[in-house]
Amino acid sequence: RDDCLVCGAYESLAVGAPMLLSNNKASLNYFNEAALFTDNTAEDIAIKIKDAVENTKAYRNKVIQALAVYRARDQRRKVDLLNQLSTLL
Repeated sequence: RDDCLVCGAYESLAVGAPMLLSNNKASLNYFNEAALFTDNTAEDIAIKIKDAVENTKAYRNKVIQALAVYRARDQRRKVDLLNQLSTLL
C-alpha cells in the first residue's frame, strides 16, 4: 500500500539497524536514505537481504546518520509546536 508505513521500521531506525522495506511511496518519502527497498518479489528480497548482510556496517552507518537528521528535525518541530502552544495561553 502506498500510504502504509511499517512500525518496525521506526524501531529499526531507533536502534540503528539496517532495514528492508517495501518500495512504496510513504516508505520512500520517510526513510529514503536510511533503508533498502524491495519490489517484494522473492528474488529481489533475497538480493537485498544478501546485500544487507554483506554490507551491514555501511547500512548501519546510513541508518545512524539518518537518525541524527530525524532527531534534529523532530526537535525543531517540538520547539515550533511549543512556541505555537505558548501563544494560546
